[in-house]
Amino acid sequence: ALTADSKGLDDVAKQFALIEKNLVDPKTGLLYHGYDESREQKWANKTTGQSPNFWDRGIGWYAMALVDVLDYLPAGNPHRAELIKDIQRLAPVLAKYQDAKTGTWSLVMGQETRKGNYAEASGSSMFVYALAKGARMGYLDKKYAAVAKKGYEGL
Repeated sequence: ALTADSKGLDDVAKQFALIEKNLVDPKTGLLYHGYDESREQKWANKTTGQSPNFWDRGIGWYAMALVDVLDYLPAGNPHRAELIKDIQRLAPVLAKYQDAKTGTWSLVMGQETRKGNYAEASGSSMFVYALAKGARMGYLDKKYAAVAKKGYEGL
């Protein structure tokens, strides 16, 4: 079990730092679906090790984990500020990729007009949860509560 003084929390924070380092696309702010450090997988970019796409559910799990793990990090924990910064980096990216008409997000983000791509409920639900909780807990500006509400109404 994780406790306030648990070394496990250091590992949790390290995993988030590795995700931010290896999966965030500097151009879009979205997170790639996968990363292969060896760069040997068929899907992996041979230079970066990153997969070619941004999958809403993968980003959704990450966003929810960020806001939820903060429940276990006391105010004095050195990793808390880093993780809050991570959700604050991600929130405007999610707002940018939210469909203006429906309030939902596409399965493959950044390819909203791609044939076969669609508004996807699971990832959209995850973003609604993360943005709403982030705003409620004070990690995010209150304007993200409105982004969450629009997503909720779209679902």
